[in-house]
Amino acid sequence: MKEIIKEIEEKIEKQKPLDLPVRGSPPRMGIKIQAPIKNRWGFSLKVAMRQVAKSLPEYKRVIIHKVSGRDDNGNEIPINTLGRWIWGVPGYMGNAVFDGGAEMVTVWVPREAPPEAIALIKKAMERL
Repeated sequence: MKEIIKEIEEKIEKQKPLDLPVRGSPPRMGIKIQAPIKNRWGFSLKVAMRQVAKSLPEYKRVIIHKVSGRDDNGNEIPINTLGRWIWGVPGYMGNAVFDGGAEMVTVWVPREAPPEAIALIKKAMERL
């Protein structure tokens, strides 16, 4: 199993970086991704999904992005992976909206979100 994961990670590292917008269109006017899973996480849905997604190699897909976040000490946190573009970091809220008030697990992304972002979100939903 570890060899398969390593192979997938190596393939992802070799892919051409995605060039993504700093801020897409309003997510709730974009694409709705919903899973047939009851939202038992409520308003912690974003945190739960990020925890799952961080273990997926697709989270680390390199992107080209001109904005960064900042930690509590003012240190720069680059938005250099697909996962950070979706979920965000301190000082950068990310591009997805995780609907904690929805009955089912629901995420909204901007129309400009690449297919890779939608696939990563769906994969994380499957693993909740």
